[in-house]
Amino acid sequence: MYTRGEINIGHLCKEHFGSKSYHIGFGTHIGTVAAAKNWGGTMEVMAVNNSVEGSYKNLCHKTNITNFTLHLRENDSNKKLMGFLSIPKLERAIGVIYQLKTELMSHYFQCLLASQFDEYIWFNESKAITPISAKKQATKLLKIHPFGFIDT
Repeated sequence: MYTRGEINIGHLCKEHFGSKSYHIGFGTHIGTVAAAKNWGGTMEVMAVNNSVEGSYKNLCHKTNITNFTLHLRENDSNKKLMGFLSIPKLERAIGVIYQLKTELMSHYFQCLLASQFDEYIWFNESKAITPISAKKQATKLLKIHPFGFIDT
């Protein structure tokens, strides 16, 4: 994305913190996503298109492993994997917006997965998030933060 002139929070963290930052990517082949069709649009739950042939997502799907994680920081135990992943492939990014009709142009880009992420978490099928109601807000964080909070 950076080579297309798009800067995201992950890139800014890599620039500022270097190897002290840890970047986790998520992937899915099919499922649903909560996003808007256009910037400023209303969030809706939409079906995600099947991943395209030749993409990292499609490669993960073809393993027939439902869920897995890939540790992508190179070390002695994953040199073979890193060599295999050193060939650029298409990667799909879905965020605030999801445009089904122009998905290939709007959401896919060439990348080296290990250059983008330190860890990759795969779910063959995903389900859209359910927004948390903002009606009841916590007024005080207790010592258990950041693992939870109690409304006082």
